Amino acid sequence: MSHPATTTTAPEAAAGYAPSWLDRLLRAVDRLPWPWYATYATVFILGQAAIAGLRADAQAGWAQRFLEPPRVFWLWSVYLPAFTHYLGRVAREKLLRFREVLGLDDDAFRALAYRLTTMPFWPPLVLGLLSVALGVATLGLNQDLIRQLGFPAWEEWATVASYAVGGAAIYHSIHQLRVVSRVYAMVGELDLHHLEPVHALSALTARTAAGWILLLVATQAVMPRQLAGRMAVELGFAILILVAAASFFAPLLGMHKRLEQEKAAELTALSGTARVLRVQLHARIQAGELEGLDILQKSLGLLTAERDQIARTSTWPWQPATLRGFLSALLLPLIVKLLQGAVGTWMGLG
Repeated sequence: MSHPATTTTAPEAAAGYAPSWLDRLLRAVDRLPWPWYATYATVFILGQAAIAGLRADAQAGWAQRFLEPPRVFWLWSVYLPAFTHYLGRVAREKLLRFREVLGLDDDAFRALAYRLTTMPFWPPLVLGLLSVALGVATLGLNQDLIRQLGFPAWEEWATVASYAVGGAAIYHSIHQLRVVSRVYAMVGELDLHHLEPVHALSALTARTAAGWILLLVATQAVMPRQLAGRMAVELGFAILILVAAASFFAPLLGMHKRLEQEKAAELTALSGTARVLRVQLHARIQAGELEGLDILQKSLGLLTAERDQIARTSTWPWQPATLRGFLSALLLPLIVKLLQGAVGTWMGLG
């Protein structure tokens, strides 16, 4: 499908806002002369080595400390920018596929892609600072357990600082999923026989939800058992899993309603046409005009087959494989929890 060319306008100017600090960081990573994921892998390894050196008071040797699971603050500090980077790439790819049903010119499409993949400057900064304040409060409320677990002061404050990345990443997902909802609202004419482009953005919402669930599972796995087992922490994990599930479904509800309306309208139109053909067919039979009846019968058969095909068309804007992948991710925390309980019981830790 061709799209009309227009005078090129910078996406930032068309969208009306400058990128956030996190988006600037991700763009800097993209400019490096190697694959984007190699940067995060290298940073993770170097940080893991530095943390092993800083924990010199631990009884284990440096190599053993290096091979330990990452500290929670380091897991979040590397995973979240990498995850956000990945979602940006997925968003650009899926939006390009979705463009077929938008009918935007080049400038409008570039501006839309910018909004989908880029946060405005202030909200992630403000939410990051509020998250740090929450981290400071959490630190104060759990000082007894933190002292009991022997966390050094530098690790406590590194954990608090990582809340800034968490706040920005949370806002990124909220912002991106809101734009997805708006993109669906921009869809023009729909073809119920060709819904592959409409399904494209569900892959983004599903991966957003799955990525957050994976982070929660990893966080629970590396978090000290004494802390992970606290009722408040487990309740927080359960709430975040529900939020992750909503992040898959919520942006798609508008398009689901639109598809239901299109399906109902098309079924009504096909039924009306079939009714006219049946009336004509019965009238010809009663009048004894049998010549050409096979054409009417074939036409009626084709209309019936098309109506049955439309009736079977799902109005949920995703592929079955996308839904299966999301449901598998949703069950992952429960599976891990059951495995942890079974292993704990087997080892006499339960």
